[in-house]
Amino acid sequence: MISVLYKQLERYATPGMIILGLVIVVLFNLIFFPEFAKCFGVSIPLDLILDLRLYYSSKEVYNFIESLGEKGRDVYQLSEMLVDLSYMIIHTILYSIIIIRLLKLIFENPKK
Repeated sequence: MISVLYKQLERYATPGMIILGLVIVVLFNLIFFPEFAKCFGVSIPLDLILDLRLYYSSKEVYNFIESLGEKGRDVYQLSEMLVDLSYMIIHTILYSIIIIRLLKLIFENPKK
């Protein structure tokens, strides 16, 4: 099964696809994450978003969720399901093709 996955990803392990993946990751970080909630009329301050913090207590989580209000919680949940999940999949594929590309460069042209 892993060989099938490797063969599928190997086709996309090209410099062009890696650059495209990096551009998409940058777009997610600069546009999709900060602007998604604003599309629904909800403002979530970046300093309060738990994903961007190194650590936080359970009380801070409860306060954050409470401060969002009902509409904010719905938008936050939608953001987690759509934007975060998409980002995770794209990020995983990008790193996979980068690793495959590096392994091909290392093992196909070993130094003698």
